[in-house]
Parts: sequence; structure tokens; C-alpha cells
Amino acid sequence: MITFTRAQEPYAAWPAGDTVKEPADKGHALTGEEAKRFYQSLIEEGGDGETGSSGTGNAPARRARRRRPQAAAPSERDGHRLLRCAQEGDLAGLRELLGKKGCNVNFCDAYYWTAIMCASYAGRLDAVRYLLHKGAAWVGVVDIQGRDARDLADQAGHTEVVWELDTFRAQEDRQRTDSAPPPEPRWCSDCGTQYSESEDRHCSSTLHQFSLRRPPPTPHYCLPPTNAGFRMMLREGWEPGAGLGPGGTGPKRPIRTVLKRDQAGLGYGPSPRARVTHFEAGDTRAVQQAPGRGRTERGTTLSRRAERKKKEKDKNWERDFRTYCNL
Repeated sequence: MITFTRAQEPYAAWPAGDTVKEPADKGHALTGEEAKRFYQSLIEEGGDGETGSSGTGNAPARRARRRRPQAAAPSERDGHRLLRCAQEGDLAGLRELLGKKGCNVNFCDAYYWTAIMCASYAGRLDAVRYLLHKGAAWVGVVDIQGRDARDLADQAGHTEVVWELDTFRAQEDRQRTDSAPPPEPRWCSDCGTQYSESEDRHCSSTLHQFSLRRPPPTPHYCLPPTNAGFRMMLREGWEPGAGLGPGGTGPKRPIRTVLKRDQAGLGYGPSPRARVTHFEAGDTRAVQQAPGRGRTERGTTLSRRAERKKKEKDKNWERDFRTYCNL
């Protein structure tokens, strides 16, 4: 036991007149009956701790404050009890924990399981309905494996719980949509109509796309603006969107060039079908193989292959013959 050792002599920092006073009677102790009468007098008279003091005007308030039980804060033990009641479908326990003790309906354990997860996995439909009406969150609330209450119910095979969760979510979405104010109509200068949906959705609509009047695409001549010929044409008064020639009436597409595939000299032998390096859109000739470029097998390769097949056939025949003879 830790005991208090009193000072043997006065201390200089004590106020004047304060001295160490020894108790008058060290050996006297209250009996049980005296202690009972003492506390009964405090409760009845509302005193401030001194025996025989009369009650004041604030005695009823102090008495009520003293007698009023204080609600204890919900503990982690109550949270785990909430999960167990949800798993067992104990509605009375759920009402007591969520009502009187004020437990958090979204309390989760070390594995991030909530009460509605436990009830869904156990197939307790009544507990699921009660927790949903109490504000239990399950959309986006997952455990350490990434499963929410619906996934757990589907995994356990409780289709009625899955249907209840989907129905409750659909009702919430419908209420949220009905309570939201309707969007203000806006005017589109390209279409000449008003629209109330989002701007991205209206711009992707068929009406808006057909109403757009886009200029024709500028022809591309495969020449960057830094090219010397391109700049020379600009100095001569040519516009990039116009055709070639002095009057701008020439072709707007580049001349198709031919890709030479062989190493023979120019003009030697029959001219092969040339590959065009510039094609129109959707032209299948851009992916066709040039004629005469396929792999041709020589005669020796065919004879060796035929000989190998003949040897294999004779070997199989001999094996089958010996098998039939033994049977």
C-alpha cells in the first residue's frame, strides 16, 4: 500500500497560519449503520456533504441530477453484438442496440463486415429490411475482399435478399430523381431547338450532328508548311484549300506513285502490276499481295514428303497386320 508521509516541520511556502493538523481520533471508523444514515441524510436533505446541513432551493435539482442515470457510450463490444444479432436475425436485439444504446448501424469489424453484410450472408430477410430502413449503407461498402452485401447474398444463394436490396436501391434512385428539380431548357444555335438533357448528350444526338454545317476538309498534299515547294506556291498566290494550277482548278489529291518491288532494270521484262502507295478510302487493293510472291515448293521437297508418308503408311500397315495375327 502507498501511504502519505506527513511533513515533520512547517514549510516556508505554506500560507500563514497553516500547520499540519493531526486527526483527532485516528482509530475511530464509521460503522455500517452510521454510513447508511449518513448517505440517507444526504439523499433526503440534499446537503452538500456536511452532516446535518439543511436543504437549499437547488436541492431538488441536485437530487434529480444525482438520481438520473447517465447513458453509457456505445462500446466496441456492443458493435460486435450488433453484428451477431444481425446474423441471427434477432430483431429485438437490433432495436435495443440501435435505439437505446445508440450503436452505429454501419459499425464494421476487423474484416470490414457490417451488420447488413452479416444479415445478407445469413439470409435474414427481416433483419435486412430493418437495417435498410434504419439507414444502413451497402452500396460501395465492401469487405477486405471487395464484396458488398448483395455479392454476399448472391454468393450464399439468397435470391430474396438480393431482390430486396435491388428493389430498395431502385426506390431510392426513383425518389432522388423525383425530388431533383428538372433541368432548365437551353437553346442550341446549331440545331435551332431547345434541349433539357446534358450538353454532351445533345451534341452526340443525331439531330445535332445532321444540323452541323461543317466545311469540306482541307486537302492534304503530304507537304509540311516548312517545305520549300509549299512556301514557293504560297508566294505565287496559291491558297492551301484550292486545287493546283494557276486557276486553282487542278487536282486536289496527290499523284499516285508506284512502289518498285524487283531489282531488275527499268523496262526489263513484262512490267508487274505496281503497288499504289495512295489509295482511296475503303480500297481493298491496299492490302492485296502482289502476284507471283507466294511460296512455291520444289519437286525434291514434294518427293521427299511423299516418300516419308509412304514409309509411315507401310509401318502402320505392318503394325496392324501383326496385331490381327496375334488376335
